[in-house]
Amino acid sequence: MLFFILSLLVGVVLSDVVISKALSSRSSIPRVLSLREITSPPSSMVTLPGKEHKNPFTAEFVVLFEYISNILDYAVMKYVADDVRILSKQEGKHAVLHIAAMKQRKSDGEPATRWKWLLFLSDLLMLRCGRALGVVLVTHIEAAAWAWFFIPLYLPCVNAGLPNLFVFHGMEEVEHGALTVQSLRKQTNPVFSLITFPIVVIVHFVLLLCPPIATIILHPQLLLKPKSYLDLLNYYIAFGISFVTTFIAQIVYCVLPFHESQTLYNIMHQVFHKEIKVRGIQFNIVENETYKLY
Repeated sequence: MLFFILSLLVGVVLSDVVISKALSSRSSIPRVLSLREITSPPSSMVTLPGKEHKNPFTAEFVVLFEYISNILDYAVMKYVADDVRILSKQEGKHAVLHIAAMKQRKSDGEPATRWKWLLFLSDLLMLRCGRALGVVLVTHIEAAAWAWFFIPLYLPCVNAGLPNLFVFHGMEEVEHGALTVQSLRKQTNPVFSLITFPIVVIVHFVLLLCPPIATIILHPQLLLKPKSYLDLLNYYIAFGISFVTTFIAQIVYCVLPFHESQTLYNIMHQVFHKEIKVRGIQFNIVENETYKLY
């Protein structure tokens, strides 16, 4: 089953890449970006849907996601700037949401001290080591971000443990991800993308596969509970597939000059908007702009 799902995802991406390359003479694909104002109560964005989810490994990933995402949000704002105006505004609103989530975590006694080293390195490399390095690292991450938003949400293994903030952020990430990569690729080159490829593979490894390790180190008593092994299996099915897919996406959409898979985009767009409706996340659309995706 795991092999089938992974093969299906890889097949969709690679087949659509071939089609996209064959149709490279197309002028452009219109991509509409919307600036949204959330009207749901702020507390609803950091709480879980329905009954509380009991997978402690997913909960640890969510903590890391909430703390690290605003660094990437600021980096995208910095390097894309006015090239895609609404995209930068979307990322600004994401950063505000994540700062609110971090404040809530800290007030609940969760400062995520164990991840300070990763937050420090991410901030240093993406924002403070020069534009050339920051741009290429953010390009890699943005080229693959759809995988670690979409796959865990789509599969039933850990879906219930992902808060509304993850879903809303993921919806807009899918919406503007290809435009982000398009804007950033103009500022870097394939050689530098290839050289820096392993750095982001390591980042994705830590982000997606290491939260259970941190959880077990903090709470070794979990190993005495049979349910923990089922939770661990569910986690690694979802995030293991995500990790492998980020590896492929980095190569296809960052190192190589291929277009985003339009077929996969349509599937993800439908899944996220359906989940938004199911969870009752409310927002107003303040502004729309159409951009050209080449």
